Amino acid sequence: MSKNYFNGQGKIYLGQRDANGNPLAMKYVGNAPEFKFSLEESTQEHKESTSGLRLTDLRLTTELKAGCNMTLEQLDADNLNLMLFGVSGTQATSAVTGETIEGSTTPAVGDIYLLDSQNIAALVIKDSSGSPKTLVAGTNYSADTNAGQIELLDVTTGGPYTGPLKADYTRTGATTYTKLFAAGAVEYWLRFVGVNTAVSGSPPVIVDLYRVRLSPAQEMALINDDVAKFPLEGSVLADATKTAAGVFGQFGRIIMLA
Repeated sequence: MSKNYFNGQGKIYLGQRDANGNPLAMKYVGNAPEFKFSLEESTQEHKESTSGLRLTDLRLTTELKAGCNMTLEQLDADNLNLMLFGVSGTQATSAVTGETIEGSTTPAVGDIYLLDSQNIAALVIKDSSGSPKTLVAGTNYSADTNAGQIELLDVTTGGPYTGPLKADYTRTGATTYTKLFAAGAVEYWLRFVGVNTAVSGSPPVIVDLYRVRLSPAQEMALINDDVAKFPLEGSVLADATKTAAGVFGQFGRIIMLA
């Protein structure tokens, strides 16, 4: 008897479904150090009432359900939309003139102000006096043009300055943003294509889950000593476009290649 032990690695692909339950274009989610699915049966037991021993004489299945869990490590727009119920967009390249810097009505040393854009260039900061004064970078303020923020260093030299401060700059583009909870839940077809590292030469193992409804990421750990991991969990729902007796079944299937 051969020993078919299993130790798995592999790739996870997700794709939305059409109205007939077929998978649309699939996307690889990147390295995933953990993937598993679970099956659960809810039951109700019946005790007879004639023998005096209250014997269990029936076990009814009241519910069958399945779930899945995975951990992602790839941080990109597609995965952010997946993890955050997000909608992504891009910042267009354009010039911005006279943007009022919120909170700068009374400029003070040490204050940090956020601009409306990121990845900016040609930044000029002016005040709101009748003949606007221009603040000097490196003297009056420092700027993080990638993050789109400034810190006031000196409000005396060249001043006094009248708030609010105003900003002129150019958006350089190459920026993608993702809005949290901006999209509804999406159902996915999930495919896992795995390799068995426990038995040399084992053929690939494929798992298809037809109707996966994921919850938002359980956490977004963004300060770490190791590669950040983003756990996801969800339900594997019955697919009414398929039959239990069909070759697909209604929840999913495991394919063992010859």
